[in-house]
Amino acid sequence: MFAANSLVVVILSLAVYRERLSVPQIAALICLLGGLVLIRI
Repeated sequence: MFAANSLVVVILSLAVYRERLSVPQIAALICLLGGLVLIRI
């Protein structure tokens, strides 16, 4: 449940801040999301 909520937050953040994020920031978000998913599996 926590991972699902985090996924929604990350996706919304990417949608809202897409124009403002640099490539390293996007990569960091993806890595964070991947880590959350792996923890929950």
